[in-house]
Amino acid sequence: MDEVSSIPFQSPGGGMYWKPRVEAEFKPYLTQSFRSLEDGIQFYREYGRKSEFEIRRHTEKKHEDGTVLLKHIVCSRAGSNESKMDVNFEDFSSNSKKRRRTVSSRCGCKAKVVFKFDGLKGYNVLLFVEEHSHFFVSGSGKQFLKSNRVLGLAHKKLVFDGAKANMGPNKTYNFAKELCGSYSNVGATCTEFKNWSRDVKLYIGDRDAQMIIEKFTDKKEMSDGFAFFGQMLLDEEITMYNMKFVPFTGLDNYKECVVFMKCMIREPKCIVTDQCPAMKQAIPTVFREARHRLCMWHIMKKFNQKLAKCISKMDDFKRKINALIWSIDIDPATFEVGWKDVMKEFKLESNEWLCELYNIRESWIPAYYADDPMTGLLCTTSISESENSFFDKFNRRSDTLTEFYLRYESDMDKQRHTNARLNYEGTKSMPRMDTPLLLERDAAELYTRIIFYEVQKEIMSSCYDMSINSISEQDGVQIFSIKDKKRHGKIFEVKLNNGD
Repeated sequence: MDEVSSIPFQSPGGGMYWKPRVEAEFKPYLTQSFRSLEDGIQFYREYGRKSEFEIRRHTEKKHEDGTVLLKHIVCSRAGSNESKMDVNFEDFSSNSKKRRRTVSSRCGCKAKVVFKFDGLKGYNVLLFVEEHSHFFVSGSGKQFLKSNRVLGLAHKKLVFDGAKANMGPNKTYNFAKELCGSYSNVGATCTEFKNWSRDVKLYIGDRDAQMIIEKFTDKKEMSDGFAFFGQMLLDEEITMYNMKFVPFTGLDNYKECVVFMKCMIREPKCIVTDQCPAMKQAIPTVFREARHRLCMWHIMKKFNQKLAKCISKMDDFKRKINALIWSIDIDPATFEVGWKDVMKEFKLESNEWLCELYNIRESWIPAYYADDPMTGLLCTTSISESENSFFDKFNRRSDTLTEFYLRYESDMDKQRHTNARLNYEGTKSMPRMDTPLLLERDAAELYTRIIFYEVQKEIMSSCYDMSINSISEQDGVQIFSIKDKKRHGKIFEVKLNNGD
């Protein structure tokens, strides 16, 4: 919530509402007069833009000749979709047909303005409700308001002129000028652009690394949130190129790839890599708290290569071993018994490679880190390939360090923009509920959309797939025996101390 742009209040009934914090000259008031209805609507739209909410045309009353006598303009979050979200437990089961996921931005907001026709004088404000039942979009979400995504004449002309010159984002004069600082002899037209990269490299010369350090130093002085670490050694004769670029990639709360940097202050909970010996030695040295895990995909793809010659029934073996390796429902003891049984069945007890994998089982088998917040990090391949593809779109092997830095900044801007857009979409709407449980609605408000859908599956499963088999008590502890229909009737126990 943006506290600067809104003022929160609590109603006598305990509910919360928000008033926009804008200058009085932009706020509607009773009896305010407009020459036309459209002038009044545009005034309220501009008020909404400054207040950070969107508006929607609503009901109206017309005269026989078509003249609009009354017009209601409401907040875009007015109204409710409750009729579509009410669910009866009897209508659903875990085997019922899946419904399409839908969201609604409507939350019953009462904020609105009503315009009344006043003859030749135009239209007056008959009613103005200032209070909203929701907080407004955050500062980073302002750019996604419809009212802020309308191009003015000047912007339209700029886009039109750029299109005529066939200018892309990286072909503009401003990009080249930012790249070289005071260097301004780089043209903006398509023809001249073909040579500007070469001219830039000549201008930079052997000052490339020094320019980067100066740029970082200036940014650190201007912004407390910027940080760079490590020491760059500058050779007086040559700057090293063709070096490896290794982004530390993680998942944010939308399961989107993000670049993890040291300036985040805290370490990640877990780091997943392939079986690189150098990483095995380096990670415990640099990251003192993070747990190092091995990517299961990198290990599993070697099974055919390592074992195909010594196992005649490879498909049968993979089916049984996969049931153990990928399961999140077994504990370490069960895994170890199952592994030894499979090794004995296929006569693999002495296989050196499998013995080595078993010895490092705590580094890659999910049963040993079921309580760790992995959030989809069992495999690094899809994540790393996605991030590599992302950076490949912006960077080239021939880039200087200065060019690389500017392109890298573009990458980061894109990631920040994606995160801001998802934040905005998550705060302006609510997903459809699949149960009448308050727990589900609370989860929808607490979690990001993609995480909520995973929690929603668990809630649905607990409602329709789980049943209490028995309840007992021992030494003041209640023991619930739960039966899971989806897992072949597996029974497990939940223990609660009295008062929990």
